[in-house]
Amino acid sequence: FIEKYSKKDKYYRRLLESDLAQLYSHFESQIEVMKWTSLGRTTTKQESTKRLNQVLKHDSLGDFGVWGLFSNNNELLVWLMLKKTDLQFPEVGYMVNRQYQNQGLASKVLKDLVEYSFYELKLSAISARVLNNNKWSNHLLKKAGFSIVKNDDLIIYELKGQVLF
Repeated sequence: FIEKYSKKDKYYRRLLESDLAQLYSHFESQIEVMKWTSLGRTTTKQESTKRLNQVLKHDSLGDFGVWGLFSNNNELLVWLMLKKTDLQFPEVGYMVNRQYQNQGLASKVLKDLVEYSFYELKLSAISARVLNNNKWSNHLLKKAGFSIVKNDDLIIYELKGQVLF
């Protein structure tokens, strides 16, 4: 699992029901985070609870799922996923806690997801879905070697089986 990419000051683990308060307060209730997601809006605590419960229910998918990058004091820094979706290849995604944006965490998480996908899971390709106006994620995905396969309000990217970092 991606947990092997943990470092001494930060660690990955699957999300737990006990993470709901942080998931809601640091991500789903923050418009500056959620406006960049395909949902495009904040959620209520009830919606957030339902979404996390759906993730936990379906997160027995072995190598795929949703994780958090946590600080050593158990603060949720980044939400990340590798899931089979309606796209041709498994989809990567991430959201960075607003307090920790612009510190390179999205780059670290994306790099780890790419390495995990290709070196551990031996996937042939991965995909990402980003809003057209999300200049930071679009820049990061291009820098990581992802190619645009569909350019609309929602841009679809793919990266074929090699690590370019």
